[in-house]
Amino acid sequence: MDDIGFISDAIGWFGAACFLFAYIIATKVPGTSDKLYFHILNIVGAVCFAINAKYHGAVPLFYLNVIWVGLGLYAMYRIKKSAI
Repeated sequence: MDDIGFISDAIGWFGAACFLFAYIIATKVPGTSDKLYFHILNIVGAVCFAINAKYHGAVPLFYLNVIWVGLGLYAMYRIKKSAI
C-alpha cells in the first residue's frame, strides 16, 4: 500500500470511529439528536468516509456521505436557528 492509501484508510477508520461514537451516544443519552456535538461527530465521520470512498473509487458511498454531510449541516442550522 502506498502512503496516500494508508492515509486514506486511516482517515476512513477515524470516520468509522466518529460514526460509532455518535451511535453509542445516541443510544445512551436521551435527546442526543438535538445536540451539536452529535451532528459534528456525524459530519466529521461522513467527511472522512467521503475522502476514503473517493480514494477507493466507491462512487455511491462517496455521494451518500456528501448527502450525509448536508443533512448534518441542515440539522445544525435548525438547532442554531431554534436557539435564537
